[in-house]
Amino acid sequence: MKIMHDMGAECVGYDFSQDLIEYGIQQGFDLRLGGSDEAIKDGARGDLVIYSHILEHVRDPVAELEKLRELIGENGMLYIETPYIGRIKKRLHGDALKYWQRAHLWEFQLEHVIYFLRKAGFSILWSDVDDDSCYVLCEVDAGANSQDLEFPLLGSRVRAQIVGFERQRTSLLTALKQRIMR
Repeated sequence: MKIMHDMGAECVGYDFSQDLIEYGIQQGFDLRLGGSDEAIKDGARGDLVIYSHILEHVRDPVAELEKLRELIGENGMLYIETPYIGRIKKRLHGDALKYWQRAHLWEFQLEHVIYFLRKAGFSILWSDVDDDSCYVLCEVDAGANSQDLEFPLLGSRVRAQIVGFERQRTSLLTALKQRIMR
């Protein structure tokens, strides 16, 4: 938001943390308490709607994404970012147990984010994934037909990643213990 704000774009942000909102307001940003429901009530519409690290907290991703369609202006785009399992390696040194101890209702792989977006009537313009997050830029697709979409089953791939992270973590702990014992 800061980059767009500094370039002169009209920006409005929503959050549930009063402390963060007050801090942002002190920095000159138009921030408001709430989420997508409050933005819809306020009549907010944008050329670019950024929904970063929120989708994993909602009970019904398709219903939430369908609501977001109301916030996107004509020819506008939606940018979604969600955590990715690669964070286990990048941020938690392979400790999968720390990864699962969070307030997330969903754990997305890129294929899942794309699936939910298509189910909600979006077409994908660009997508990527790294060792931290899944990223998708999309637009409303008025002619979308989501009836034939199948949910991506990626259990074996995710299992292999978690086993690999755990092996890395235990190898690191073993090496550290051996070094300490010298």
